[in-house]
Amino acid sequence: MKLLVINPNTTQAVTDTVVRAAREAASRGTRIVGVTGHEGPAVISSRAGSERAKPECLALARRHARGCDAILLGVSLDIALAELRARHRIPVLGMTESGCRVVASLAPRFGVLIFGSHMVPLYRSILRGYGFGRRLAGVDAVDFHPTAVFLEPERVGRATLRKVKALQAKGAGAVVLAGAVYAGMNRILQPLSALPLVDGMASAVLLAEALVRERAR
Repeated sequence: MKLLVINPNTTQAVTDTVVRAAREAASRGTRIVGVTGHEGPAVISSRAGSERAKPECLALARRHARGCDAILLGVSLDIALAELRARHRIPVLGMTESGCRVVASLAPRFGVLIFGSHMVPLYRSILRGYGFGRRLAGVDAVDFHPTAVFLEPERVGRATLRKVKALQAKGAGAVVLAGAVYAGMNRILQPLSALPLVDGMASAVLLAEALVRERAR
């Protein structure tokens, strides 16, 4: 099985992060291939940046999806998800949608944690569009630039755990760590958290593998 991970921004470190998390979650025999955008935002952190990255996302899929069994979006805004599903016959998974589908099986109500409080309304809109509005205990944010994960990981980790506690106080029984740069961090923080922490990229891999196997049957 071959899964294509698309990062439509131009920062290779983000691709490396989501691909590493995908490979850690993948079953034996599943091959993960990551591709990075050549044009557009270095890091997508706004609605405008999301729109700018959409053409590159579609172009990367067009160039690299041949021979792959599924496409995974390595960007937490799930950019161009509907368009990609309309254009490709293989499963297409968004990491945030996937994380929410997994976390919804763990708790009646859940929280979503992102980077940048200015992005909270956009994520709420996306999640309502997926049908998760009534299950959301809250969407919260750590106010760091996403690159802080690479520069100050311990500081980001402490802030993340504080926000997880705040979401728990709002009624969350589990939390999705959204944001591509969060990929894999749940493994580090889980021993320190009272709530299950769900990784969007790992969730996308697990769901993609299940869908590919089901199609093969």
